[in-house]
Amino acid sequence: NGSPWVLKYYHYSLVMHEPRRLLIWAAGNVDYSPPARKRTKPRKEYGGEDWRLDPRVALQAPGLQIEDVDFYRPATKIDRGHIVRREDACWGSTAKEAEFANSDTYHWTNCTPQSQAFNQSGEHGIWGKFEEHIQREAKALDGRVCVFAGPVLGLRDPRHGYDDDNLIKVPMKFWKIVMCVSNQDEGSEHQAYGFIFDQTEAIERLGIERMDMSEYEIYQVPVAEISRKTGVQFDDSVLAADVLRRGGANESLRDDKGVSITTLEDIVLR
Repeated sequence: NGSPWVLKYYHYSLVMHEPRRLLIWAAGNVDYSPPARKRTKPRKEYGGEDWRLDPRVALQAPGLQIEDVDFYRPATKIDRGHIVRREDACWGSTAKEAEFANSDTYHWTNCTPQSQAFNQSGEHGIWGKFEEHIQREAKALDGRVCVFAGPVLGLRDPRHGYDDDNLIKVPMKFWKIVMCVSNQDEGSEHQAYGFIFDQTEAIERLGIERMDMSEYEIYQVPVAEISRKTGVQFDDSVLAADVLRRGGANESLRDDKGVSITTLEDIVLR
């Protein structure tokens, strides 16, 4: 009825874009502290991947969720890409809470088409490697971070598919914002890191099913730039915590696109 419908899951929430049939944004609470992970099991012990419809959305908006038969099953090198990472959500004070959180990430509402090389860390995918880096860094703090993420739903995104009646506009860019509390000599400090992952040029040149990890571009960008690209507005506290906020010490480090990230060491920490 003209208002955003926030879909709530274990440890994260998201909002869908009705015409594009993909999520606009997801926001998750991540806890990698030992007490929160005490009852977390490896992926295989939960039965592997089992993507499913969110029944709430299926009832209220039939056809909104992109399923296997629509797109993923006939594709050869296009993955079912989590926006909220399974490993991020899978924690809890009880074994059931962790199990439910694991399962909740496998709703089609949390899925976007991603090139296999982009998505899979085991294939040296840059998205997966970056997520693992965030996981390691979170453990070095108190284990807790907030993560906002989503696709950039661009007007010029190419259509791709295997049925003329069911072509999907595939996002060329993805964004992620990681928020944490960093302990400094002068006390604790809120910090926010914004990133854009861009595969536009390579896919235009090679096609979505011929990508490899070396073709992707990553930029660390101000949170305000993510808002400009996506229309997603963030609370003032997120903007204030941005390590690349306008006028900050790191503004001179970036060009118009942002800070180019070619290795994990390129990330501006503060």
